[in-house]
Amino acid sequence: MTTGVMNISYLILILTTRCNLACKYCYNGDQAGEDMTPATIKNALNLAAGGSGPLHIQFTGGEPTLAPDLMAYAADEARRLGRETHLAVQTNGTLLTPPLAAFFREYEFQVGLSLDGPAEINEKTRGGSAAVFQGMRLLDDFGLDFNVTAVVNETSVHYLSRLPLILAGFSHARGFGLDLLIKKGRNQAETAKPGHLASSAHKIKRALAAVNRRRRRPLLWRELELLENCRPGAAKDFCHACRNESLAVRPDGRAYPCGQTSGSNEFLLGNATGLSALKTPLTSLKLAGSDCRDCIAHGRCPGECPSRLYYNQGREAFLICELYQALASI
Repeated sequence: MTTGVMNISYLILILTTRCNLACKYCYNGDQAGEDMTPATIKNALNLAAGGSGPLHIQFTGGEPTLAPDLMAYAADEARRLGRETHLAVQTNGTLLTPPLAAFFREYEFQVGLSLDGPAEINEKTRGGSAAVFQGMRLLDDFGLDFNVTAVVNETSVHYLSRLPLILAGFSHARGFGLDLLIKKGRNQAETAKPGHLASSAHKIKRALAAVNRRRRRPLLWRELELLENCRPGAAKDFCHACRNESLAVRPDGRAYPCGQTSGSNEFLLGNATGLSALKTPLTSLKLAGSDCRDCIAHGRCPGECPSRLYYNQGREAFLICELYQALASI
């Protein structure tokens, strides 16, 4: 193992590979159920303990709420690191309970939920829709802010404009983001067809404006915020992995630069007891094309997720351009 040190500012703990849903597009695919051990959690936290600046710790899976005891253990251990930490969880929202909500509130979790649109659409792509809406209401009742992530595919793309209208009914909803399909894992969903994402973006923007005129705290659209806050000429890194500052640890201890590269041997960095590589190939993957300079979003394009660029090919790799161009033209 190498004796060098990564300055980890974003640590993803994949607490379990178990999941109670079978989303059509899951990039993890079908996996045997395995939970992280307390020892692996401690080792992963120790890898990040020596870094500088705030540390963001994301609990994910599988479905992390299937392992609440591991979340509680990790949260307590994170408090002992001697480093400023911020905790977050990405959940499908179907298994939220009052004790879990109280735990999230006590430890000041950032909560992310997955929802692909109205219940009838979410049911086609993910399932568990009734439980998700109950979970959002529970978070609202506990005064917990949350964000929603929707996966864009040909089934959901026509209904994404209803997301702001759905979230308008939850006072603690803070915003939403759009995740494009990754051609990895189960990959049984169809990529949005040419023009459909651009058309949807215009509709989302109008719906969002209408909702925010009536809200005390406006809903934020992640991709729109990225575009509007991107200063022309400024250095742009899409994520912590682009800066070689993130690490995702699987239940068996294997370590990767991010959750989306988890399980791919070409991205293996080592394990939670020590890293054999300190540089990830993701740092060299950038959104670039021969027509970038003629793009309406040129100079303020936030770029694209490097792992999506790696796994996707053809039009799928540049679908984000359709979205940014549509937003830049509004």
